[in-house]
Amino acid sequence: MSNHLRYLVLGLALIFSSAALADNKAATLGRIRWETPNINVCWVAPLPAHAAYRKLVRDAVQATWVRQSGLQLTGWNECQAGEQAVRIVVGADEWPRAAVGKTAYLSDPSMWLNFEIDKKRGFDGCKGKLEQCIRVIAVHEFGHMLGLIHEQDRPDTPDECQRSLSVDQMNLRNRNAADLQLLSSYDTNSVMNYCNKKLWAATPDGILSPDDVAAIRVLFGEPGTASRPTRPAMGGLQHLHDLVR
Repeated sequence: MSNHLRYLVLGLALIFSSAALADNKAATLGRIRWETPNINVCWVAPLPAHAAYRKLVRDAVQATWVRQSGLQLTGWNECQAGEQAVRIVVGADEWPRAAVGKTAYLSDPSMWLNFEIDKKRGFDGCKGKLEQCIRVIAVHEFGHMLGLIHEQDRPDTPDECQRSLSVDQMNLRNRNAADLQLLSSYDTNSVMNYCNKKLWAATPDGILSPDDVAAIRVLFGEPGTASRPTRPAMGGLQHLHDLVR
């Protein structure tokens, strides 16, 4: 084989292997995959005093999941009666959580956020870093709404990670679901991983890991695409109204 032909074969192999890897990232739940890349978002009874934090959430999500895929999030206004939307509630007592995937349109509210999270027990690390925490939590919760589950809920989660978490930080039902399919190897640096120790210090452009980017493109296509990729649903969730945080 000539050197030119050898390099051509090697180049083609790298291209096809990269494409295959891009299609096999993260852990998703096929039965709750969105059937459209256009998702409406609204705020339930938004307070004028929270305007800057609402913008922070929107900007963080736009700069991550939206920027890296064919996803389009529309609306972002006050929720109207009967409006089909991902309905976000903000409360000082709320533990951040979200409905998974397209079940967000079946849940009212669909997502809970807290703009005083630095005062909530269990979030002591947010003291003095409120905006950073709001940003990271928003990207994490929107990841769930878009169809991604926690990395620590995978059956191949390393023992070291499992030992560092409490029982209520893991969902064994997801881990043992008969219809769950793993789409990649375990991702230590995912925004969806409670064991990601670097997440709370991540820059806005560094919140998503390379595998997070690949995952959102599997679900919603490449940036600039007009429609969701026509790939078969991967995995599933037996409990469609589960909430994950």
